[in-house]
Amino acid sequence: MGKLQPKIEVFERRAGGVGQIQIEHLKDASLESIKMYAKITVFPFSSIGLHQHIEDTETYTIISGQGIYTDENFEYPVKTGDCLFCGKNQSHAIANPFDEDLVFFALITKN
Repeated sequence: MGKLQPKIEVFERRAGGVGQIQIEHLKDASLESIKMYAKITVFPFSSIGLHQHIEDTETYTIISGQGIYTDENFEYPVKTGDCLFCGKNQSHAIANPFDEDLVFFALITKN
């Protein structure tokens, strides 16, 4: 396996959120059970809107910053070191209402 060259994408209003996020994809195509492994930056005063995972699950590991995580209908603060899980057929969102970047690893696995 060769060295992975990350693909970086920037999105506006991702999943109905506000502002801008950046996704740096970190997986190669040989990892079939993994739909996405990426480093995500939610820029200040931005968010990823509430969305559902139908046929997969997603785990976030916060590596810097702080934010507000929505798990179904519950909101709570998150910070560096927190690990969050969204199961199959569940919904989640994350917001950064602060003035520094919120950065986390996101892992989506197929079921």
